[in-house]
Amino acid sequence: MPNQLAAERSLYLRQHADNPVPWMPWGEEAFARARREQKLVFLSIGYSACHWCHVMEEESFADPEVAAIIERWYIPIKVDREERPDVDALYMSICQAMTGQGGWPLTVILTPEREVIFAGTYFPKRSTPYRIGLIELLERIATLWQQDGQMVHSSARALMERIAPHLRSAHSGVISTGTVTAAIEQLDRLFDRRYGGFGTRPKFPMAAALWLLLITGPRTSTRALDIATATLEAMRWGGIWDHVGFGFHRYSTDEQWFLPHFEKMLYDQALLLLVYAEAAWITKRRLFETTAMEIVAYLDRTLLLEHGAFAASEDADTPDGEGAFYQWRYEDLRRIVPSHEFERMRAIFHLSPEGNAHDEATGQPTGRNILYAGTRTEEVLECFGGTLEEFLAWWEPLRQRLETVRNSRARPARDEKVLCDWNALVVAALARAGRLLRQPTLIERARRTWSYLERVHVRADGTLAHCSYSGEPAIDGFLDDYAFAAWAALELHHATGANDFLEHVEHLLHSITERFVDGDGIVRTAASADVLPLTEPSDGATVSGIGITALVAAVHGVVAAEQTSARLAQHILQRYGGNVQENPVWHATLLCAWLHASECSLLDIECPSDQREELEQFLAKHYDPLRIDRVVNYAASAFRAQRCRNAACIPLTSWEEFCRNVPLGNQSTLEASHEQ
Repeated sequence: MPNQLAAERSLYLRQHADNPVPWMPWGEEAFARARREQKLVFLSIGYSACHWCHVMEEESFADPEVAAIIERWYIPIKVDREERPDVDALYMSICQAMTGQGGWPLTVILTPEREVIFAGTYFPKRSTPYRIGLIELLERIATLWQQDGQMVHSSARALMERIAPHLRSAHSGVISTGTVTAAIEQLDRLFDRRYGGFGTRPKFPMAAALWLLLITGPRTSTRALDIATATLEAMRWGGIWDHVGFGFHRYSTDEQWFLPHFEKMLYDQALLLLVYAEAAWITKRRLFETTAMEIVAYLDRTLLLEHGAFAASEDADTPDGEGAFYQWRYEDLRRIVPSHEFERMRAIFHLSPEGNAHDEATGQPTGRNILYAGTRTEEVLECFGGTLEEFLAWWEPLRQRLETVRNSRARPARDEKVLCDWNALVVAALARAGRLLRQPTLIERARRTWSYLERVHVRADGTLAHCSYSGEPAIDGFLDDYAFAAWAALELHHATGANDFLEHVEHLLHSITERFVDGDGIVRTAASADVLPLTEPSDGATVSGIGITALVAAVHGVVAAEQTSARLAQHILQRYGGNVQENPVWHATLLCAWLHASECSLLDIECPSDQREELEQFLAKHYDPLRIDRVVNYAASAFRAQRCRNAACIPLTSWEEFCRNVPLGNQSTLEASHEQ
């Protein structure tokens, strides 16, 4: 008989509706029952595309023995982290504070008063030499609760009292050019010179850090740009990229970007679209522009829903196993690919009759091949024996042939919930990419998705709904919903010139101040009454909502000459400056915000129609990520411009004066300090 999750809208929750575990959704009803029956709460948090969430369900939650233990001693609650990111963020922060690590599925045991007793991630059903099993864990804690519930209460309360101050940790300080330099140096130390990326294994894309490197690179030295471009190259050729259907998997389990966890998340596509478009515009490299446009193709083909918004994710698993949809048997490829092309493909993608993929746990060959071309363009092209343009022309018909075959397989499940924050990231990325790459169709796509958010997620009182199912809004919006929507509106203004988007930015920034900034000036991630207040200035799976708020406020202050926005940006940067100084790399979005607050300039231009092409070529040649180019008139009688920065404007009354002065504006205080 289905449990209470059968009535939920979330795909992840409904996937557990037939478990023998008597799951309840998050809410006061579950905790009231725990208090009434004097039982502990077993809280499990995950999401539909999570491979290890599926593993734990199959091993434990679908098992009658485990279900009987849970039902006897616990009130079980299941949470979709995407639907309730506030609940997930709170308990993930506590788990990381207690254990030094986190991840999904997130497993937490609570008192009926919501105090944490235990926190961890995945647990097998039975204990192994390396990890306690779920049955043993549940029985141990239940025994303690039965024998000395008061001691358990006291320990949990003491733990929460120690952790609570860290949940609202906002350290004031002054961010400076030295802080940005420290971040670049830290990234340089973490940079994997052999394979690109940062650290060893697992490797995540770290889009915020890459964007920081791209923003600072053209303005300082080539080192920051080299680190970013080498990483973007490695990811594009590696197994984390879907060479057949496009799009990035969530992360790589190894340092080579070879074996990914195969789920595809909407937020990764959005942020990496933005980063690849930025890199394409700065470097003028075809590979990056191609990758950006292929990410858009993946979004349109696979995640786009009929009403114009995008689904949250694609699963990693199918009935054939994790990642089976994306992998290939050697003999199947020999049959599909023309014989005169197969040897070339075998060499480029490191194919093997035994399979180049190995089981993550045992290390044994799986008999399947991941399409992995390496990490460096020059090595790929040397193996291919031609130019990048020739490679792309050769690969495209083969890719289409493979895609046709692959589409006949059972496809990974798609989670069709629409998340306001992640869709807003897509809008921001599409609008920015469309502007940088001169692709007006991308801007139209951004407007289409924005229209859905405006129609469905903006309530009559101006507040936002966090998610929607089949066009029906649900759950009050969180900080990320407001911050990312403000960013989307700002990028749409830059892309279209329409001032109504600036009005949206102003309204959303005001809403953030009213709903999420407390009396101490701390920006909370949520206004939820049923979750302890939390502030998260660092970047996580996505960019920091606090950092994006500061960035949008800083740019809005320049574009709209709005001092209230400028003060909000300065307040956030000062309130969290100490956090940034303590660990600059993990606060890359706040550093991007500081750069915009310190050096963003607005270039208003009136241009005769016959100079339009010359102007666009000049601006492209002298691109500055922190300069907003706004052509207000393409039919002026004479050329004139005005450059504004830090509430001061300089008139540029002729084309010659414009050409002399605009490139000088690219030299930042960072570059000046670097040269000293």
